[in-house]
Amino acid sequence: MFSCYLRRFALAAIVFAASCPAIAQQFPVVPDRSVIGRTGTGTGSGPSQAIPFATLQAQMGIASQPEFYATAYGVKCDGVTDDSAAAQSAITAAAGAPVVFPSGTCVITATLNYTTSASSFFAQGLQIRGQGREKTIFDSRIANGYLFSVDTQADGKFHSGSIFKDFKITTLAGSPPAASSGIKLHRAAYASFENIQITGISGDGIDIPASAGDPDASFVVSLDHIRMDSVAGWCVNLNAPSGGYFGSNLRVTNSSFQSCGTASASVPPTSGAFQIKGLIAQFENMGFTTNNNVDLYVQGADSSLQITIDGVDFENLKSSVLPHIYVDGGLRGFIMQNSECLNNDLFVAQGCVWFNSAAAPIGNIKIDKVEVRATTNNNSYTAFKATGANTLTDTIRISDIYWQTFDLTGQTRFSGFNFAPISGQIRLAVAGTNSITLTPVGFGASLPIKLASTGEWVNVQLTTGITQAIGPLSANTTYDFYAYNSASANAPYSIVLEANTTAPTVDASGGYNVKTGDSTRTFVGTITTDGSGNFTTSSAASSWYAPQSPVTLSDDTTTNATMFPLWAAATGGAYPIKTSTTKLAFNPSSGTLAATVFSGSGASLTALNASNLGSGTVPSARLGYAAKTDMQTPSSSTLLVPPAQVQNHPGTAKFFARFDGKTGSTCTLKDSYNVASCTRNGTGDYTLTFTTAFADANYAVTGTATNTGTNLGFVYVSSLANVTAGSVRFLCVSPSIVGQDCDFVSVAGYGPQ
Repeated sequence: MFSCYLRRFALAAIVFAASCPAIAQQFPVVPDRSVIGRTGTGTGSGPSQAIPFATLQAQMGIASQPEFYATAYGVKCDGVTDDSAAAQSAITAAAGAPVVFPSGTCVITATLNYTTSASSFFAQGLQIRGQGREKTIFDSRIANGYLFSVDTQADGKFHSGSIFKDFKITTLAGSPPAASSGIKLHRAAYASFENIQITGISGDGIDIPASAGDPDASFVVSLDHIRMDSVAGWCVNLNAPSGGYFGSNLRVTNSSFQSCGTASASVPPTSGAFQIKGLIAQFENMGFTTNNNVDLYVQGADSSLQITIDGVDFENLKSSVLPHIYVDGGLRGFIMQNSECLNNDLFVAQGCVWFNSAAAPIGNIKIDKVEVRATTNNNSYTAFKATGANTLTDTIRISDIYWQTFDLTGQTRFSGFNFAPISGQIRLAVAGTNSITLTPVGFGASLPIKLASTGEWVNVQLTTGITQAIGPLSANTTYDFYAYNSASANAPYSIVLEANTTAPTVDASGGYNVKTGDSTRTFVGTITTDGSGNFTTSSAASSWYAPQSPVTLSDDTTTNATMFPLWAAATGGAYPIKTSTTKLAFNPSSGTLAATVFSGSGASLTALNASNLGSGTVPSARLGYAAKTDMQTPSSSTLLVPPAQVQNHPGTAKFFARFDGKTGSTCTLKDSYNVASCTRNGTGDYTLTFTTAFADANYAVTGTATNTGTNLGFVYVSSLANVTAGSVRFLCVSPSIVGQDCDFVSVAGYGPQ
């Protein structure tokens, strides 16, 4: 046996059980964070007993450790004792410092609350740590409430740095109580959830709500290594009513959400795996499986949200009305890649990703390298769908979808999508007298091809050039060249080139130039033969780089105009433009367009170029100018846009104002557009009256403000009644939502006029 040295001072003796086997045999049970010793002084003082570290530190005058151990406050975690009061005492005493719970089952029957001080803008939040999610288990027996609830005492304040780590929340004693939920954070900043599991509860797993008009929306929240399953409500609910939103910067990684939600046909859904309304959200390397109603529901009424999904498995959703991902409202950015939507016959859903823009614009969508599987029972399934009048189809691109099992009865690949890929760079060049080559320009260059079997656009990457013999061809003839997939199956692709005198046109579904009458042939360039029907080294081959519409010219008659596609040549020399008489030629070196006769009118044109094009030789009516309605529904890719019509595009601001609302207690415009007047109604209270009114009061207003030398300011529209078609009234407020005069105010508005 090893000897034990007992030093006398404030405590007569401290004997660690691990160091003294004899004592360990006499006192075999020692609570966590305790020692065995005797109180008092002298050799005969007090019986040996377990002494908590906290008591020992207090008697010896030693400062407390930065972690608070729940057992020091009476927490047992023995699966029998109600630990609610003791746990609340530990949380209150810690005042934001980490509260560490031991291994075992901690029975909790009342919500553990933590409310930060109103005196601090960023007060330290709650920190809860266990010994591992299979070690520390919170047995929640709380009805109509949360296990943990964190908030602040006042608007405009946040609790910062809340951490929940290494534990499990569940209900072990029979069925879970009604509406029993896991964790609620309100007004949270920089919060973290790590390595926790929430399972078998009747409410929501994690709630981070916001109130209508709430200026205290949470922001910067991360979930990592989270497992949730058998949660009857939302596994994660970042909900906000109309006028509220989560905030920004949510990141979810290395997590799984399984069997979330209770089956329902409601739209919007009332439960499911994940609900969010906010600004920026990222989902990476994670999975959703066997959930009810929806995997990811994105709600919103504006266009502020941006979502990135990378490496996510959406599998076996059960829903009679919704797809795996449903975006219901505004969206200004959506990227989904390297992911999958999979359903089998036991789990029937309605689609992979749907967008509904009825409430606000949706655009800037890119979906790439996604696998889709929907078996026989998924017989009302549209994989990718966009609906609503505010869908910006020109900004939606989808490509490289792998259809594992699809195209069965009742299944549709696309609806409402511009499913074209983002193009790479391809160059057409002369390889020999009767051969051409199509070569990639730069690494990863690709060619958009429309598949004959499905009508979808795919991205075909060219790692090496394609050289092909062409002929025989007619002399002195301009040929358009097209690329297409000759393989009987969709993949692997076999790209073939063909020469044709049929002019290209623009395919409506992708915006690419294709052969007129056959959109599976993608236009790649133009070459003119010599007098022998051959190509020469000086033959010009126009290059195909990016989707664009051909520039067109017409004759100057008022009826039956003949249209001529104009393709810019890649090298010098004068090259004829296609006409019935080949009298029109473009010289790229001088930038002139020489012509003698336009077919059909007999009108004579000489040396037509940029300097005299606007002189009336070609009537302006023949050039195709955009009208107001063309700008409000921007679908044309050929119309010219006069400066006066630019303001009618939906993406253009209809007014802006930069003014000083502080100096001299007036509203002094520094610069503006479409603003007739600026009025200061009172402290921080301003009205802008428009020169040209909006069509209605449903336009969007955005702005920033600064009160130099005092506070950051915010532009705040306090009531819908303050927004009319002809004016808008707003406040400049401090971070605490108090009106103040601001000397640097910038406001702009978007909407139809």
